[in-house]
Amino acid sequence: MSVTHANASDDRVQLQARRGPLHERLAPLASVWQSRNGYQACMRVHTDAHEHAAASNGPWLRCLTHQPRIGFKGRGSSDWLHGVGVSLPAAPNRWCHDASGAVVGRLGAQDFIIFDEGDGVTNLPHSLAERWQSAAPRGCYIVPRQHSLACIALDGVRAPELLARLCAVDLAPAGFAEDAIAQTQVALMSAVVLRLGDGAPSYRLFVDTSLALYCWDVLHEVAEDMGGGVRGALQGPHA
Repeated sequence: MSVTHANASDDRVQLQARRGPLHERLAPLASVWQSRNGYQACMRVHTDAHEHAAASNGPWLRCLTHQPRIGFKGRGSSDWLHGVGVSLPAAPNRWCHDASGAVVGRLGAQDFIIFDEGDGVTNLPHSLAERWQSAAPRGCYIVPRQHSLACIALDGVRAPELLARLCAVDLAPAGFAEDAIAQTQVALMSAVVLRLGDGAPSYRLFVDTSLALYCWDVLHEVAEDMGGGVRGALQGPHA
């Protein structure tokens, strides 16, 4: 499916502004946190999330829907991305880190998702949207991952156990390679799942935004039942 240049510009705006239904639900909580603890304390919740998760069994949830991401499809996608210096996984259902710090996931031979891991270190999705708009590469089209998919982080030693309750695919570290991508079902919802990090298990789940709140509620309920909950979601409405 082709995307016009006007749409590419719109997609770039979405990369900057879209927060998604989970962020909209959690933003009022962030405001409460901010008013009680001050802006600096509020913002530190995000940077401390990995340390908290590593020190606890979890599982812990974080909403990362507001973080930038972009997708590309089409027979010329890999050639164009490689040509502009983006590191690409060698095979479908694999991911790698780009030199910028972005995560580059290959969902198919010519189907890519590129996103910030959650620490705000990369501007690659924004810069690629701008370069695509000016270059007009043949056979390479933007896919609006920013507003079509919600992103949920699942951290902690018990994160694989939570996924085992909701997914038929073995996503535990022993059977799920660190650079692997699973396109599967979680709680009967289609999801893309990646495992990141080399410490305590940390996953990224991408689900359709129409199912985002339901997915969050299911994961949250199971996480609380296992002694976990939400960490890092109160990172502030301006993060």
